[in-house]
Amino acid sequence: MSNFVPIFFIVSLFFYANADIQKNNLKCGVNKVEKMYPNIYFRFNSEVETGSIEFIGMVYDKTTGITFRLTRGTGDIEELEKLNSVSIRFVENGINFDSKNKDGNTAWSEHKDQNILTQHNYKTSIKILIHKDRYDIFVNGERQWVYGRNSDEGKIIQSASLSGPFHPSKVILVCEENQTSEPEVETTTIGNIEC
Repeated sequence: MSNFVPIFFIVSLFFYANADIQKNNLKCGVNKVEKMYPNIYFRFNSEVETGSIEFIGMVYDKTTGITFRLTRGTGDIEELEKLNSVSIRFVENGINFDSKNKDGNTAWSEHKDQNILTQHNYKTSIKILIHKDRYDIFVNGERQWVYGRNSDEGKIIQSASLSGPFHPSKVILVCEENQTSEPEVETTTIGNIEC
């Protein structure tokens, strides 16, 4: 698995937020996207969907039906309860990580208090790498999770754990594809990215 070297960057997205995560002053920007595979769908904005929940971004893989959601705030939201998804959520006293499989069972859930983690210049980066057989999620350059992508019909498999530092003042999402040969499907330009 460690020999898998990502060589194709699909899209790079940058989010800048005030260190006070209770304020709805999130600013986001999207780099120019040239090409991507049509089975990966992105949606990014800073709309408050309900209560004090702020939706930051979503990555959806049509091949497996797995969705990654990134949000801030507290309260209940239907988006976080959907099956076959991984939720990365900034809250007042830390960050929550939750994932649910197609059968409704929780694949993995954890809360980390940012006060007990080493702050890294008040900046935090999250990077999601999409490979042919797995997802890798990095926090501040260190790999924290590996999810199976095609095994067990796309069932979420968590095989690593979180380690700090973590602070929600800056979030970076990067999605990559490992290409061992030319894709059979013609790549297309992404459209309808909301920001």
